[in-house]
Amino acid sequence: MIRNPKLADAVSVFTELGWAEATYADAPHLPLGSRAQRKAALDGLRSEDWSGRLRAWGRDDPSVDIDPMMFLLFGIRVGIGAGQAASLLRVGRWMGAKVPHDVLWAIMAGRGPAFARAFVRSAGGSAMSVRLVVHHQLPVPEDPDYLSYWAVYAARAFTGDASLLPDETSVDEDLVRDRFVDHLHARAVTRLRSNTDPADAGERFGQVLGPAVARGWLGRSEAVDLAVTGLDAAGRPSDRRMWMTVLEELRVTDAEILARAHALVPVLATGDALVVGRLAPVLISGAADPQASRPQTGGVPDDVLPDVVAPALTVSTKKALHLVLRALAARVPGETVRETLAPLVTSVDVGHDAALARAVQAVVDAWGLTRADPSETQAAEGLWRIVPPVWTVPRFDHGDQTLEALVQATTELVSRRQSFVVDITVEQFLALANAVARRDLGLARTALAGLNENHVGAGLS
Repeated sequence: MIRNPKLADAVSVFTELGWAEATYADAPHLPLGSRAQRKAALDGLRSEDWSGRLRAWGRDDPSVDIDPMMFLLFGIRVGIGAGQAASLLRVGRWMGAKVPHDVLWAIMAGRGPAFARAFVRSAGGSAMSVRLVVHHQLPVPEDPDYLSYWAVYAARAFTGDASLLPDETSVDEDLVRDRFVDHLHARAVTRLRSNTDPADAGERFGQVLGPAVARGWLGRSEAVDLAVTGLDAAGRPSDRRMWMTVLEELRVTDAEILARAHALVPVLATGDALVVGRLAPVLISGAADPQASRPQTGGVPDDVLPDVVAPALTVSTKKALHLVLRALAARVPGETVRETLAPLVTSVDVGHDAALARAVQAVVDAWGLTRADPSETQAAEGLWRIVPPVWTVPRFDHGDQTLEALVQATTELVSRRQSFVVDITVEQFLALANAVARRDLGLARTALAGLNENHVGAGLS
């Protein structure tokens, strides 16, 4: 017997309306009852955590002889919330429930766009979410889970690879085509979280651009713009590699890179070797692999060049650094820019790499720079230097050891503003005071009246 009375009432309404004996195919058309019956059903459906109920139904309560998934379809039609529906459908799918797609789709789509928006927010990446967004023409969610799923879904539609989303029996290419560009724009400005990419969704997303251009769904120039936008927004090295691969697959030209320099220059700040090695030479000299013997004036304007060169010269791989230096040797900027960049060029750490040293020297020669001789700028180490003579300390002069001299020294110390300063004056005073005290202690005490240890430190006892 069902222990929850509200849930028992919901099951009673479900049975009274004929849902218990009906098939899945009947679910979109079965009656929902009167207003009172709907309220009773909703109260019961909302009164319990259904994820546990779906797993245990019929096992813990043998008296409840109804199909839990049919009961869930009833709940969706009656009006349970999108979040609850998304959670229960995930559990049902995990349990291997086989509700026909067309039946579930008819019920879900029938709840309207407001329910669809809430469902997509709750369910994230799922085929149902993709279908609801397209069907109701909803704004494409800038949600990493949703966009990751859509990317894999689109990749499967293009490639026919059933290993992508193996739980889906089929995918609809028309569904991918509808709102295709909107999804690309959303993905380009959304950073995927590190743990949300099913089946390498980041890589799959890049793979759909080429086929879309081939099918005429997307202009090639627009595809390049999207890839550049994605590269600019990429927060992970893997994303940057993916977008660079996309650009190469689109056979991006040097002219196209230069035309989009405003978006690509900031990307160099990441220090990514793949990005720097491909983009920096073009932005510097106008060509991906310029000939050092042919000085060029291509590339970004002189006033932008430092923004390119500064991060490019810090790239971690020698291969990319060679390409950058070769481009610099082929581009002779104005005198002001050369003066700005000269310290960066001449300070490149070549280590013991002769080829890298030659590459730096090629820039120095092309720009007319002079490299400082290390022997002139670095102090020699390990050389023996003659030890200077030891300072001869002058003998200490006590002065006249008289009572008059002690009174004068005492007056001088009392008038001083500084306290706790032990200098030659204090040392002479202490020596004088002790000498007088040894001859006449009473006179010494009279002379020292008004002094305290703030004036002479701890040397007077």
